[in-house]
Formats: sequence, C-alpha cells, structure tokens
Amino acid sequence: MSRLFAFAVVVVFVASVAADDKGLTDKHVKLRAEVKLGTKQAGGLLRDGATLAAGRTFRVKSDDGMFLELVGETGFIYKNEAELFVGREMPKKNDPAPKVDPKDLWPEGTRVMGKRSNNQIQFGDRDADDKATYYELSGLALTVRKDNGDGWVRVRDRSREGWVSKDDLVNKEDALAHFDKMVKANPRDNWALFMRAASYQERGKFDAAVEDYTEYLKLNPNDRAAFNNRGNAWMSKKEFDKAVADYTDAIKIDPTFALAYGNRGNARLHAKEYEKAVDDCDKATELDPRYAAAFGYKARALSKLGKYDDAGKSYETAAKLEPTTPRYNSYAWFLATCPDEKCRDGKKAVELSQKGIALAGKVVSWVYRDTLAAAHAEAGDFEKAVAEQEKALEDKTIVEAERKKMEARLELYKAKKPYRDDE
Repeated sequence: MSRLFAFAVVVVFVASVAADDKGLTDKHVKLRAEVKLGTKQAGGLLRDGATLAAGRTFRVKSDDGMFLELVGETGFIYKNEAELFVGREMPKKNDPAPKVDPKDLWPEGTRVMGKRSNNQIQFGDRDADDKATYYELSGLALTVRKDNGDGWVRVRDRSREGWVSKDDLVNKEDALAHFDKMVKANPRDNWALFMRAASYQERGKFDAAVEDYTEYLKLNPNDRAAFNNRGNAWMSKKEFDKAVADYTDAIKIDPTFALAYGNRGNARLHAKEYEKAVDDCDKATELDPRYAAAFGYKARALSKLGKYDDAGKSYETAAKLEPTTPRYNSYAWFLATCPDEKCRDGKKAVELSQKGIALAGKVVSWVYRDTLAAAHAEAGDFEKAVAEQEKALEDKTIVEAERKKMEARLELYKAKKPYRDDE
C-alpha cells in the first residue's frame, strides 16, 4: 500500500502555531480545500479515508491543537485545513414551511443582486444526507428559485443553486437606486460604482453601464471582471469588436480567466468568426471543464461550420453540466431542427423540451414553446406542433422579425412538414 504522509515541515508548522489552541471542539468549521481524511501516524496522517469537498462545513468532535476529528466522519484532518465558520443555519430538507403572506415573497424567476461582494455572502446547500456545504457566489445577477419565507431565498448563480439570506440581496428593480445612493454617499466607493454599472446592465441601460465601467476602470485598470462585464455590455449593444477587445484585455490581465475566453468565443460566434470561437471555447473548457456556457457557444459555432456530430456532443455536455431550462431548450432545438438527419431525434427533443419547460415553472417563455413545437413536428405529431406554435405566438412581446419566422414555421407544421434550421 502506498503511504502518503504530510511533509515534516508542515507538521512542525502546524504544531507550532496550533498546539496551544484547542478551542474548536463543538464549533463549526469550513474546509479550505478538498481534503482526504486520515489516520494519525508518527509524523503525520496516513490519508486512507474519505475525500471531503472544499466548502463543506462540519461540527468538530475533538481538537487536540494539531488535528481535528469531525462529527459524522471517520478520521482526522490537519487543523489548518479548516477555518472557523460562523453563519446562520440554512433551511433543512424536512423543515416545516413557514406561514407567510404570499405577497411578501419574491416570485420564482425574480432577478436579484448581492448587497455585498460575493465572497462576503453566505451561499450554500445541503447534500442528500442534509449536510451543509458552502460555496462562493459566481456572477452578479442571480435568479430566485424559491423564497422560503423565513429570511432565506433559494437562488441560482452562474453554476449552481443554493440558499442565501434575503437580507444580503436586493431585487433587480431596486438595485439601481440602492447602489446609486451608495455611490452618491461615497464617490470613492469603487465597489458600489461597479455594482451600479452592473445594475444598469441588468436593467438594459447598456450605455450607462459602459460609462460606469469605463469610469471604474480608470481607477482600477487591472480589474479583469470590469473588462469582462463591459465586454458583456458591448455584446448587448451588438458591438462585437469592442466586446472582443475588452475580453482580450481581461485575458491579458489573467490568462487563466476561463469566463473571458468563453465570452470572447461567444462574441466571435456573433461576429461569424466560427473557427476562432471554437478555439476560445476549447481554451475556456480546458481551464474550467464544468463551464457549461462555453460548451453551448462551441456547439453553436460547430453547427455553423457544419460539424453537426461534434455540435451535438457539445450541446449534450452543456445540458449535463448545467441541467437548466435554457440548456435543455438549446439541445432540444438542435435535435429537432438540425439539417443533418443523422443528428436529429424528435422523441428525445420532445422529452428535453418538456423537461426544460417543467423546470421553468410559471415563467415559460415563448422561446421554449417554439422549441417544443419544432420537436413535436420532428417527432411527426403535427397536431401538437401546431397547438404549441399557436400558443407561443400569443406572446405580445415577440419582435416582428421573429414573429414572421414563427408564423412561417406554423404554416410548415400545418402542411405536416418539420422545420430545418439551416440559416
């Protein structure tokens, strides 16, 4: 058996720092990184136990100043592999639902933003055994999945769902006023300026967002996030060259910034630079193999290049990594409308589309019904395809150019013909 011991220098360091501090017994700690439980041996730990994920929180059963024993786990970790965790207890799976007036709850689908920086906000979830794990929030705008009515809100960030204290959040409609007040109270509050820019962006005021990000970057010229976010604002303005330039600057600041590579890939996709888009997305997923959006951008670029087999694989990967309505919808659309017969699967497209709509809850966009109609058509059920397309067309917010395309698809379905996305 391979025996893995900690280096002696680490043991000496831990002993010298922590030997006189044995005060974590019965307190909660959070793991600093992924760690493997071990058995005490002369000179260190034999790492022969279970692996615990970074961010997991535990109550400490014993603390001898050098090693911690965790409640519910067999084995020990070094004390410096964990840190004291002080936070509110998030909802448990079987907690009774509090009785509150529905009008006081944030509806599902509400967009919210953090009142503090992401690393200052407690965000976590419970696993199948009801054990708490905490993460760092990613992204600036979050989507409410459930308001628990007890001061906790379940939200989705860029990559996962979890619980956040409602006191740490402000809804999208109030965010701009909230951060604008902070900036006016203290013009040197860089974080508030950054968040005001993000609030403008979330409200669709992209010129104002660009202006605030530009002002912020004068004061903080090496902030990769600001370049990335301004790039997103340029994307919304359809100024793809400027978006590419900002994402490139973000990458120059941090060559390991996967998000900027993925976003640059998306910008190049829109600029019809499909090969470059694929290259950027490949780099993004090399840096972050769980970056679902980059797989989605890559899939679209591959489709434009006529590489449908590879596109299908990327759509599938994106949906597995991020099983959300938009991911299911994109994959379903591909399976229903791909010009290559070998890549189409109407039955699977219907299943994925319906799964996505079910996840969307009460907020069902016409986009998702349009996809379900195309899926039914590919599956040969034109009666359902017509019904879904007519239901989708009831939405008064559809822009005229898109409405004409949808109406053309409706006529295809009435003629018992499926739609092929060969644009």
